[in-house]
Amino acid sequence: MIPTLENRVTDHDIRLTRIEAIIEQINHRLISMDNRLTSLENRMIGLFKWVIGLQFTILLAILGAVITILLNLPK
Repeated sequence: MIPTLENRVTDHDIRLTRIEAIIEQINHRLISMDNRLTSLENRMIGLFKWVIGLQFTILLAILGAVITILLNLPK
């Protein structure tokens, strides 16, 4: 039996509807991933600032200790 033009168009409409649903699902997943990556990026920036702050504090503590030792050396 040869499919009629109407049957073929209906089949294509059904396939197109499925493809559109799949694309919407992919779009939803990509938006979700983008949001999670943005959140992760913000956390990493915050943690990076903490690391820099800790390194600066440690540097100041070491410099303070060295200066204290140098000032207390016998002359």
